Amino acid sequence: MRGEETLLIGLHALGLLAPRSTLLNLGSHWKVIEFDQYARIASSVTSMTGELIHTAQTQTILAGSVPQARPGVIDQTWLEAGMREQRRSGLARALFCVRLLEQGSDGSAEQRLSFLIGAFLASDVDAMLSRRLFNPDGAIVIAGGGVIAEAWRAALAQSSIRAIMLNDSEIENATLTGLRRVFSALGR
Repeated sequence: MRGEETLLIGLHALGLLAPRSTLLNLGSHWKVIEFDQYARIASSVTSMTGELIHTAQTQTILAGSVPQARPGVIDQTWLEAGMREQRRSGLARALFCVRLLEQGSDGSAEQRLSFLIGAFLASDVDAMLSRRLFNPDGAIVIAGGGVIAEAWRAALAQSSIRAIMLNDSEIENATLTGLRRVFSALGR
């Protein structure tokens, strides 16, 4: 049992996640957890995209083209351009385009970071949609990720999938509730 699953237990206990819903947890790893009609964890898929974004920002040739801090805002136009480029050229080429944008003095560093995030986002969104990880009969609940959660919400909306974003207080309360439920189930 890990943190995301504990969060899911707490969200369900608090009525924030119903059966047939999906939890998308955004941190250093992005994790999709499907909740079946019997309120059981049916499956989960994890990608290391959050970590890859940070690595691309700080440890690659792109480090000089984008800010190295977490984004405080996402430029939707540049995010969508990164998504389009990834879908057209693939992830590796879309990422290299960040450097080309910088060399051509196109966009600010923050806009290029939105482009970079868009490339990674399109890669994960498309893979998760092709695997049918988002149950059309249930809610999609997004936890964590700061401004990237809003980018996810917008990307899912483009595919006619409605997502609900949790605030920090809801996440903290659900995590503590989940921990209490797990601890109680252990009989201690």
